[in-house]
Amino acid sequence: MGAPLGNQNAIKAKRWMQAVDRALEKRSKAAGIEELDRLAEVYLDTIEDMTVGTEKRGPSIAGFADLADRTDGKATQAIVGANDGPVIVEIVRFADKTP
Repeated sequence: MGAPLGNQNAIKAKRWMQAVDRALEKRSKAAGIEELDRLAEVYLDTIEDMTVGTEKRGPSIAGFADLADRTDGKATQAIVGANDGPVIVEIVRFADKTP
């Protein structure tokens, strides 16, 4: 079962990526590749900075988690019932109230 006919949500979902692509093309003459590479380097430097420990706290895995989410996609989460049991779906129908 998919979205109803005429649903425009998929178009809206790509607006951000389209805007980023346009901005990259404006910044670079080679269709944004050089700028994208530069930004990727900044991103990786930031990830490295996030994972370096300090005296007060140890290394953080937040940077690695963010990198993994962006490269592999977020991990799927299982839907389980109580105590890791099966999911129970209950369909409740309400009867028409007659006075």
